[in-house]
Amino acid sequence: MLKALISAEDHAALEESIQALYTQHADGKLRLLVEPVAGWALEDVEGLKRTVEDRKQRHAKAQTELDALREKYGDLDPEAAREAMSRPKGNSKEDIDKHVKAATERLEQEYVKKLEAAEAGRTKIRAQLETQMVDAAAAAVLAKKETGGSFALLQAPIRSRVRVEEDDDGGLKTVIMGADGKPMYASRGNSVEPATIEDLVKSLRDIPEYQPAFHGTQASGGGTASAGRAASGQATSRTSDQSPVEALRAHYEGAGA
Repeated sequence: MLKALISAEDHAALEESIQALYTQHADGKLRLLVEPVAGWALEDVEGLKRTVEDRKQRHAKAQTELDALREKYGDLDPEAAREAMSRPKGNSKEDIDKHVKAATERLEQEYVKKLEAAEAGRTKIRAQLETQMVDAAAAAVLAKKETGGSFALLQAPIRSRVRVEEDDDGGLKTVIMGADGKPMYASRGNSVEPATIEDLVKSLRDIPEYQPAFHGTQASGGGTASAGRAASGQATSRTSDQSPVEALRAHYEGAGA
C-alpha cells in the first residue's frame, strides 16, 4: 500500500514508476500526488492533530486552575465571601449559608458550561480528523492502478463501512465493518487479519452495483454500452439530489440500455 508521506530513503527504494507519484517538499519528505476529485484531496492532517492537542492542554490547564481554587477556597466564591464579610455582623448564619450556597451553585454552573464547550470543540475537531483520515486513505487506494476508481462515487459507501477508534497507544486506527455490521477480516496467506480500506475497496469492486465506479470494470450485461460511452468521451454524472449509490444505479441501468 502506498504511504501518503515517505522519506527520501524510502522513495529511493521504490520502483521508478511509483517514484513519479511523489513530490518533494521543503522538509525533504515526499508526499503522494493524489488528483483532487469533486473538491476532495489528500490533505495534511497534522494541523488538526496539533489543534486537538492544544485543546487538550487548554482543558487540562483550566481544570488545574479550578482544582487550585477549590483547594484554596473550597466551594466558596471569593467575591461572594468578601461581600458576606463586609455586611454587618448582625446577619444570621442562615443568611450567610444562603449566600454561600448561591455562590457555590453559580461557580459549578460556570464550570459545567466551560467543560461542555471544551468537549463540544474537541468532538468537532475529532470528527473532522476522522473524516479526513478515512478520505485520505480511500483516495490513496483509489489512485492505485489495481484498485483505481471514482472517489466521488465510492466515498459514501466507503465512509459507511469504516470506523475510527483509538488504539492501545492512544492513536487513531481504522476498523472496517462488514455488511453485517461486524468487523471485517481478510485472508493473508495462512492467517486471517483485520481488513484494510484496500480490502474494502476490492470487495466493493465485486458488487455489480458499484462496478461502474471502478476503472476498467464493466457491469454485467452492459459492457458494450458502457465502453461505447467511455470511447465517445461521455462521463457519468449525478444531479445534486442523487446519492452516490443512486448515481451508480443510474449509470448501471444506462449501460444496459
